[in-house]
Amino acid sequence: MKPPKTPEAMKEVVMNFVKQGYLFFRMNRKPKPGESNYSFQSALGLCHETYDPDRLTVSKNFLSYRYKLAPSDKLTPGLGAALMDEMTAGLFGAAGRPAGASLFFQAQWFPENIIKSSSSDEEDYVDIANTLTKNGRTISHTRTDIRSSDNKLIGYSTHVKYMPFGNIVLDTFISYFPFWVSPWFSRIINKRLPPPSPTAHENVGAHKAVEAGLKIVSDGKGEFSMTDDHKNPFGTLHGGCSVMVMEKVGDSYASSLFKDSNFYLESLQVQFLSAGRGQKTLTLECETIEFTEKSHALIRVNLMKPKSGKKKGPTVLAEGAFK
Repeated sequence: MKPPKTPEAMKEVVMNFVKQGYLFFRMNRKPKPGESNYSFQSALGLCHETYDPDRLTVSKNFLSYRYKLAPSDKLTPGLGAALMDEMTAGLFGAAGRPAGASLFFQAQWFPENIIKSSSSDEEDYVDIANTLTKNGRTISHTRTDIRSSDNKLIGYSTHVKYMPFGNIVLDTFISYFPFWVSPWFSRIINKRLPPPSPTAHENVGAHKAVEAGLKIVSDGKGEFSMTDDHKNPFGTLHGGCSVMVMEKVGDSYASSLFKDSNFYLESLQVQFLSAGRGQKTLTLECETIEFTEKSHALIRVNLMKPKSGKKKGPTVLAEGAFK
């Protein structure tokens, strides 16, 4: 089965990918009464009920989306990386590939072009352009440009993904039969979707979703209570959510170093070492790599889960360098 070739068919595949993610998420959990039934996609405003196909453009190895910022959100490198992570899943889907697992994020930011969302004007929109730069069998690469409504480059990110599932039978099947590109799969997905939720379109914003679980313990140390609201459709901690948590703790630590809050994050690099599962309290620790007073700071941030089984210490989920 070959990937679709027309833009409209590619767009339908992307939307199927988003809907499929919601159904996978529901299969992986049984929410209690009053609990949210949405993953981190919802906090980003990119779940199947808020993703607007009219703002989506798809062609071969390319996907662009005009994204509307939530009123409470400001566009930081961490949020940019989270948007890149979510958007590239659809990019791979349109290319007939699975979403893959994130190995590495990198983001470079241009602070003078950053737009803060404060009204319902056109300036609340940013264009997220994703390009599949290498569609490898096991390792793939993407680049994402984020531009303001007046076409200024706010920042760009690169993303490295591991593509196989790790099961030789499943990997062989998927490589020849990417079922999500099939018209019959679209019909099945649409039949299985539940009625729209009355709260689905209330985009509270990714920053609020992250801050709800984050506690700054001391300078350079934090705790994050991971819930299902912070996960991807497959039930593990969303890569973009990880980066945003690390960004916030790193910002707090940098503020203590500079003795001032008047600074900005220029770049970040994060590598993912392990998956976060369940509902655990994760810990974060910062370390100064380089610091020049009134100039710049290079900070390492580790995101860790508690020790389990016979392991002597905590497991590092992600390690990042923030400048």
